[in-house]
Parts: sequence; structure tokens; C-alpha cells
Amino acid sequence: MGSIGVSMSNLKKSAAEKEERVLNIKYLLAMALYLCTYCAIVVFASVYLLAKGYSNFTIGCSFALVSLLVILTQPVIAAVADNRRGREVIKLITIFLLVSIVASGQMLFLKMPSPFLLPLFMIVEYCLLIIQPLINALAFVFEPSGVRIHFGMARGCGSAVFGIVSVLLGRVIVQEGVDAIPAVYFAANAFLIFVIYNYGKEMKLGQARSVETQTSSLPLGMFCKKYKRFIFFIFGTIFVYFSHVIIFNYFIHIVTMVGGTENDMGKAIFLSTMLEAVATVLLPFIIKRTGCSVLLKVAAVMFIVRNIIMCAASNLSWIYIGSAFQLVSYAIMYPGSIYYANLVVSRQDRVKSQALVAMNYTASGIFASLAGGAVIDLYGIRQALVLGTAASCIGAVLIFLSVEEKKEAQDLSGG
Repeated sequence: MGSIGVSMSNLKKSAAEKEERVLNIKYLLAMALYLCTYCAIVVFASVYLLAKGYSNFTIGCSFALVSLLVILTQPVIAAVADNRRGREVIKLITIFLLVSIVASGQMLFLKMPSPFLLPLFMIVEYCLLIIQPLINALAFVFEPSGVRIHFGMARGCGSAVFGIVSVLLGRVIVQEGVDAIPAVYFAANAFLIFVIYNYGKEMKLGQARSVETQTSSLPLGMFCKKYKRFIFFIFGTIFVYFSHVIIFNYFIHIVTMVGGTENDMGKAIFLSTMLEAVATVLLPFIIKRTGCSVLLKVAAVMFIVRNIIMCAASNLSWIYIGSAFQLVSYAIMYPGSIYYANLVVSRQDRVKSQALVAMNYTASGIFASLAGGAVIDLYGIRQALVLGTAASCIGAVLIFLSVEEKKEAQDLSGG
């Protein structure tokens, strides 16, 4: 009887390990497809809209409006996700993906000029940004059941896909035109819906909820009072990301400033994201040895250094050097913020904390899009980068003052 019990136990363990592997593969695919669409719509947005006849200021205003809508609605969606884990979260993601697919499909068949192009583009971008914290939160759905999703590995592979897409799309745009951008988004999100819809089915996702604490998440106001230092950290990252948003939203201007093309822009993004992929995969192991707070402070300083290099660049070589600094700036700050949010925030409030981590970039996007577009039209890209450097300095000070020296006792390999 004892041997039968041991055998049954081994079979259950083997089945659980197989389910965990399958779930990790699905999450990796979901992150890769999400970042593929992010590259196509967000990074190449200026290229697409400029080619369609819009000014930098108009593009900046559209980015800002989308970011504002995300900020206003994301807390509500995060609250729903905090209190309804499981299939409900997946349904939310699926709904937004379906809307974005319909909108991007319509963009492909519009006859230009059309007054509907910019609104459709904004719908697509809104849907993409609003699901970001939900995609991140999927990594932690099964944590109470002892299942580890290797977020760092998934994010790193996603960053690699991001880099590859940036190179390929840059070349396609030069050869075929900018209509390839919504086509890529349409195709990638069609695959993403399939992956997300089937995510966790083999794990009986609904049962995982019974293992979790049933404590309701805090309303946003009470959350801010309870986690004051975390909120100051969020404000710090808003300022730090200001320069990052300007660089990526208006990267085409930085590259053309030194005589480059969309193809060169794709190469620069490829370099930065491939290095980001390496850093993201290794980050959990580095955090265990150095601590999350130390890395976040280092990254804040490196944002300033990167922006100075971009601002002073006189040729493509310096653009590539500045892009390489993504390894020690954004590649640490973004995933590091996700880990940090899990360290300083209670389990029942984690989706809300992940929403704030996503919203800090979005909030920065409002100011950077408006200010960046206006400054570029009036004075040029270098002046916009100077403005971004100043904002990064303010953000670095706030991060140094707010980051807590938390003991990272949890296993970060899974998030």
C-alpha cells in the first residue's frame, strides 16, 4: 500500500510539473505577442501618423488623450481584477483584444484621407495600454497554489521578440510603406487572443481562487494612504520615464537628426531591446544578490546618462551607444518596479499595485507626448531631450528618497 501511495504521489507531482511547464510556455507566448503589438503600435506610431499627414503636436495630443483615458479607467479595471481573479481577468483581456482587432482591421481598409483614422488608432492604443497590468498580473494568478510563472524569462523573451520585430518592421516600412504597422498588430493580437483564452484551463483556474485570501482589495484612496512611500516611488518613475517616452515616441526624429532612416531606427531599437531581454532574464538572480532598491536607484541614474548621450549625439554610432544604455536603465526599472510592487504591497492589492506600475509610464506619456510634440515642432528634438533630462533628474531624486530597503525573502524567479 505504501508503494502505491508513493507512486500516486509521484504521478501527481509529475502532472503538476507538466501543468506548470505548459502554463509558463503559454505566458511566455502571451508576453511575446503582447510586446510584438506594442512595438508595432507604440514605437512606430509617430512613423505611421506622420506618414498619414499628422503633425507632431497632433500626434502628441492623441497620445496624451489616450494616456489620460487609461489613467481614469485603469483603477476601476484593476479593482475588478483584484476582487475577481481567474477567468474574469482573462475575459477582460479578451474583450479589449477583440475591440482592438476590429479597430485595427478597419484601419487597413480606410481610404485616405479619412477623419476616422486617428480615432481608430487611439482605440487600438487604448486597448493595448489598458491590458498591460492585466497581462503582468496573469503571472501571479497561480502563486497561492504554489505555481511559479517565470516572469523574468517571459519578459526577457518578449523583449527579444520586440527587438526582432523592430528590425523587420523597420525594413518592411522602408520597402512596403507604413500600412504594415496595423497589419502586424491585427495578426499578433489574433494569436494573442487564442493564447490568453486558453491560459490556465488545464489548471482549473477557478479553483485557484479558493486558495487565495478572500480579503477585498483596498479602494484607491485608502491604498494611497497605506502605501505612501510606494506612491512617491510611482511619482518618481513618472518623471524618470518622461525622457524614455520622448525617445521612443519620437525616435524617428532622433535618428533623422543624424542622417538615419526608419531602418536605422529599427536597428537601434533592436539593440536596446535585445540587451533589455538579457537584463530582464538575469534580473531575478541579480535582485537576490543586490536588492531591488539598489538596482532601482542605479537605473534612475542611468536614465539621465542615456538621455545626455542621446541629446549630444552627432552620428548614428552615438545613437547606438545611447540605445545600449537601455540595459542599465529601462531594462532594470520596469521589471524591477514590478518585483518591487510585489515586495511592498499585500497580496490582495497586487493587481492595483501592478496597475499603478503600468500607469506611471502612462501618466508620463501624457506630459511627454504633449510637451515633446510641442517642443519638437517649435524648437527641435534636442531641446525636447534636454527637457527629458531635467525631468529624469527630478525623478531620480524622488526614487532615492522613496525606495524602501525591503528584505527580498520571496522567490523572485516566478515574480
